[in-house]
Amino acid sequence: MVDFNNLKKIITQKKISHIINCIAKTNFSYCEKNKIKAYNANTKIPKIICSIIKKTKIKFIHFSTAAVFLGAKKIQPTLKKICLVPKQPMVLLNS
Repeated sequence: MVDFNNLKKIITQKKISHIINCIAKTNFSYCEKNKIKAYNANTKIPKIICSIIKKTKIKFIHFSTAAVFLGAKKIQPTLKKICLVPKQPMVLLNS
């Protein structure tokens, strides 16, 4: 697991301008069997990073999975081909 106190110390003491988050649990079977670990990697860690940098000028770039969930538990997630050139500019989060 991530040592958040150490992460906060590194972020606040170093001259960081951007954080690029590529942490993810993307194997669907693994995520279904390990929901807490998947939640921590895919949701909790990015939220904590955002809370650490909230009052800074650090830019947070988060890469997400290409999986699209259809909202119903019985429907399995699907993978869609993603366009390499987005129709709209990417959003940089600086929470």
